[in-house]
Amino acid sequence: MFKRFCGIQANASPMAPEELESGSEIIISDYNELADGIIKLHQEYNLKILGGCCGTDHIYMEEVAKRIK
Repeated sequence: MFKRFCGIQANASPMAPEELESGSEIIISDYNELADGIIKLHQEYNLKILGGCCGTDHIYMEEVAKRIK
């Protein structure tokens, strides 16, 4: 089913895209929660590409990297 699904670009904000575009502030999720979700998807679907957008800075990706090691 997911043979071509090789990566994910997670959004650190729980806001909908419309809210992000029209808002003046970005509400972000807890970095541990986001890292947990990305790692779970990595393990379940053997993802090769992991990343983020909309508020996902180095703190989030460093947490993901620590968990992959």
